[in-house]
Amino acid sequence: MLCVKNGMIHDAVHQEAFRGDIIVEDGKIIAIGENLKAEDDAKIVDAEGLYVYPGFVEAHGHIGDRKSRSEEHTSELQSHN
Repeated sequence: MLCVKNGMIHDAVHQEAFRGDIIVEDGKIIAIGENLKAEDDAKIVDAEGLYVYPGFVEAHGHIGDRKSRSEEHTSELQSHN
């Protein structure tokens, strides 16, 4: 179990951020709220002064980090000049 404590939480439910805690178990968020009680053996992460975005996924990425076909062809054409 993981408990992220005292972060400024921005979620898809509340219009404004709020200071609170997030409890994660087996890789899933099981609770978000204020002053949550985690199990005694939970790993605690102090998020004081940090912004926390539970459940958000970084949507910008480069799969394979490879040039696009048009870039490859442009480079190929330039090398023949």
